[in-house]
Amino acid sequence: MSAKCLPWFLLCASCTQANVLYVGGGFTEAEKLEIVAAADSWDRASGGWAHIDVVLTPIGGDGDQIIRDTTMGQCGHTDLPGIIPAHRTIHINPGCPEALQDAIAHEMGHYLGCHHIRPGAGIMAAVAVPRDLPIGVQCGDVAEFCRYEGCDAKSLPACHD
Repeated sequence: MSAKCLPWFLLCASCTQANVLYVGGGFTEAEKLEIVAAADSWDRASGGWAHIDVVLTPIGGDGDQIIRDTTMGQCGHTDLPGIIPAHRTIHINPGCPEALQDAIAHEMGHYLGCHHIRPGAGIMAAVAVPRDLPIGVQCGDVAEFCRYEGCDAKSLPACHD
């Protein structure tokens, strides 16, 4: 539990569960930087409410993971926990036409509990837009996150004018 969340322990659902994401082998150094940037995008846009600790490790970890998966016909997919798998796993295909950071941030949104939002409202839109430069987490994404976490999206950095 982070010290930043302690005053809001009863209000902040994400504070009761640490979001630690292990980055396994197979990613290039540039791709690892994109993963860290995607996590930072959620953290900055949400004022810390949607914080993910990214742990870079050559062999993965015993917990939630992000893995490189070039067998998919899509940019990414997130397996949510059940009986199998016991942990959340994000699959990323670095060869997709969407900016890699946004593809990763989109899957991190699912990891945080977000659903798809209307097209054009942010990175959580169901349809990926091919682009070279990332747009990062937007107000619509933070609003979707806050629907489940109980935060006020309008008061968070992504939603300020």
